[in-house]
Amino acid sequence: RTEVGKGAVVLPKKWARAQARGEAMGVSTMQQTIEFDLSRPLGLGLDDSLLVQRINDPHSAGVMKAQYGLVRWRVVAVGGEAVTSKASLLEAIAKRRDSIASVTFETERAVEPEPSAVAAAQSSAYEQNRRAAARAAAEAAALGKRGGEEAAEPRPAKRVAESAEAKAVLQLGSAVPTFDFRGEAVTRLITGSCTWQLAPGDARRTDVAVRACATYTVLGCRTFDCGDIYAGVEELVGRFLATARGHSRELAERVRLHTKVVPDVALPEETLERRIAASVLRSANRLGVSRLELVTLHWWDYEQPGLETAVRALEALQRRGLVTAIGLTNVDTPHFERAAAVADVACVQVNLSLVDRRPVASGLVAAALARRVVVLAHGCLCGGFLSDAWLDRPAPPLDALGPGLASNRALIDVFGGWDRFQALLALLRSIADAHEAAIAQVALAWTLQLPGVSAVVLGARDASHVERAARAASLALAPVEVAALDDFLRDAGPAGPVYGLERRLDHPLRALAGSGADGSLANPVDRLASRAGTAAHLNECADRLLALHAAYATSMPPRPPDL
Repeated sequence: RTEVGKGAVVLPKKWARAQARGEAMGVSTMQQTIEFDLSRPLGLGLDDSLLVQRINDPHSAGVMKAQYGLVRWRVVAVGGEAVTSKASLLEAIAKRRDSIASVTFETERAVEPEPSAVAAAQSSAYEQNRRAAARAAAEAAALGKRGGEEAAEPRPAKRVAESAEAKAVLQLGSAVPTFDFRGEAVTRLITGSCTWQLAPGDARRTDVAVRACATYTVLGCRTFDCGDIYAGVEELVGRFLATARGHSRELAERVRLHTKVVPDVALPEETLERRIAASVLRSANRLGVSRLELVTLHWWDYEQPGLETAVRALEALQRRGLVTAIGLTNVDTPHFERAAAVADVACVQVNLSLVDRRPVASGLVAAALARRVVVLAHGCLCGGFLSDAWLDRPAPPLDALGPGLASNRALIDVFGGWDRFQALLALLRSIADAHEAAIAQVALAWTLQLPGVSAVVLGARDASHVERAARAASLALAPVEVAALDDFLRDAGPAGPVYGLERRLDHPLRALAGSGADGSLANPVDRLASRAGTAAHLNECADRLLALHAAYATSMPPRPPDL
């Protein structure tokens, strides 16, 4: 730090190195002029020298017009008249006949001396080498260590042109089909992220998930489906995007973000709108973006009032520009119609697979199609059970599985039991043999060929999954194959409304539903709400503020000692 006037300025490392070499450092000033309504308070906390110490009203029209943060900037003029103290500031304001006047702020900044020609040439060469190394490292990272490897070391960096695997990956990106979502082309494979839920400090799983994010983005599957109850997922995707912007801002800006809000319906309805706004803003902060392309609402208990209030709260955030489109998750047909009557619902996301066909059988998909609402299907592989890995294997006990797998295992029991499920896998295997494909690819293809289904949300633990799934998006099942599957499924699977069993307090699926990593069979409550506005949320806000203070100490007020 170096003292400049009364404020401390943190110098960038290259300036500190210049000082260590004995090179001269200069000081310059920056100014910004903002129009304020002087008939109202400025919304600023000023000391006696007119230095801004804090922002009292961050929603003040003048404060919101600032090009730079105003803390540690000094008021130097009002309407062109110089001011040096609070008395002269009040006097200048009193002289104004118009309520609107320009207020000029000034701050001091350190200036690096102009480098010599030799130093400039060395710096340019260093920067070119650094960028080339960064590109090579980014390309290698997207193709490096796969999630299925247990303890492999990262591969050495290689240029993409030198890798046959890389060429296949780049060709694959153009092969994934798309659909139109509000005027924008979105791939029919959406990257699901609930399988990336992380325990605090789980560095290995974080590394695997970030590499999967990178590969999906390169492949062209650039829509990520998150959720406010998925532990650590929004922060993980946010860290990936922050890194990706440093390597290729153009590619990072093509990423589209979907998330879910799961309000605690047991809390009072009068606080519901504020809690939903808090949850959406928290998701945006975690992801590091100013706007979310899609936010879907999951309402657990239809006995509790507030569904329409919650939908209107999301619509209000849409008008503010925080949300582009709103949707519903695992909603039944009557409540979909209720929500669509009060807001512009863009999509519904539902659990839909060969094992669970309730969205089709109950008429929800048809109702969405009639309203031109996009249907996104998740759970298409039944948590991974619809794969060759489970063919001819005994049924795993529920207590040996985590909450996500256990809920799908329980669905198989409702479907008709493990023996009937094995018969389904055998039928899928015979169809897959005709296409030289895998069981999972046939299961995905069956879901995508359903009328009204626009895309599937693929829960991907690692990058290798998408290479197999991309072919499924283009795999065309023969009519006779679809008919064989329909005949087999005619009287199978859970019946009733979408997520009806999961909402019943007396049904075992209730204890297994939800995807939060904090949940367990004995304590499912942790998985059923986002906890927005709770002590845990406030602690997260405090941690974020501490991180901001650490990064931008000179442009923020001193940290409160009891934060």
